[in-house]
Amino acid sequence: MVIKNARTWLIATQVLYGVSLLPWVALAAMAFMAFDAGPSTTAWLIAGTVWAYPLAPLFCSVAAWILYRKGRTTGAVVATLLPLVYPVVVMLIFAGLIATGH
Repeated sequence: MVIKNARTWLIATQVLYGVSLLPWVALAAMAFMAFDAGPSTTAWLIAGTVWAYPLAPLFCSVAAWILYRKGRTTGAVVATLLPLVYPVVVMLIFAGLIATGH
């Protein structure tokens, strides 16, 4: 399956990921507050998930461009969609922490 305008899609999604790093900087700075009650597994989980966010778009963007260069446009488009899963996973982790009372 050939996806038309895959290059445009790759560029647009990566620009959006770059813009998403602006609010992430503030959130990453606030993640230190997770340690206000002292280091704990929950604090490390919260801070780690926030601090790891930029890695998902970075690795997926590199993978997408490699796939695009090899002519695998469908794989490239899917690779750029994977970082969108990250916020959903983070919300589920936080919902689980809230539900368990941590």
